[in-house]
Amino acid sequence: MKIKFVLAALCACFLALSAAAQDGATPDFKDYAAPAYRGRAATLKLTTPLARNYRTRLREGARRALNFAGQYKLHTWSCGTGCLQMALIDAKTGNVFFPEELNGFIGCYYGSEPVNDLEEALQFQKGSRLIVMAGYPYSERGKDEPKKGLYYYEWTGAELKLLKFVRKSEDC
Repeated sequence: MKIKFVLAALCACFLALSAAAQDGATPDFKDYAAPAYRGRAATLKLTTPLARNYRTRLREGARRALNFAGQYKLHTWSCGTGCLQMALIDAKTGNVFFPEELNGFIGCYYGSEPVNDLEEALQFQKGSRLIVMAGYPYSERGKDEPKKGLYYYEWTGAELKLLKFVRKSEDC
């Protein structure tokens, strides 16, 4: 009986340590794999006021190749100094998504190498649902001390889910 109790206690400790270790792990693109869409791209749907407002940018993005989460075209454009606007175009349905977290975000760079392109503050891959944003989202604008750092998001097919935030003390 004591052996079963000790084994159960050890298993519980192992599971708790494993969960704690995963909390500290940085999300990796390969852990959020997305199947590749091989069909024909659907007609772009400009059904919302925001989509109609950005119709020229969206039509430009719709002509590009798939570049995110297997079936999406992630298209970006500048919205001012250090600011980036983006949309996701679903090649299967033609629907357009404007994730609130990444629209009007301020890009920051935390590497040792200088960067010349604002889009480098946004990392994503064709076969992964993971997006990494370096900087801070629109919701942090105007705050005395915005939460600057690396934001790891998973695209669920309808919205972004924050997986992890890593605060960075360096300035933008």
